[in-house]
Amino acid sequence: MKERAMDTVQRAMLGGSTLVEEPVLDRHGKVQCHPGTGEPLMRRRFTKPDGRLALEYLARMDPARFGRRVSPQDESPTADGAQGDL
Repeated sequence: MKERAMDTVQRAMLGGSTLVEEPVLDRHGKVQCHPGTGEPLMRRRFTKPDGRLALEYLARMDPARFGRRVSPQDESPTADGAQGDL
């Protein structure tokens, strides 16, 4: 089951999975076919790559290299001694 979940995450990171697949219709509602092969022309929409998921995946796989880092500016105390916004 873990391997299936990882495959799903990796496919989402890469994008390119088919969301919608429908034949191309002319203005009369007839399916258009390729002139050379006679096969129906298809209109497809694909998923986009998910960069946020990819960054989260990398941060969990190798936190030392890809984990979130706090900048020195964020670590410095403010004038009243409280920590800055993180």
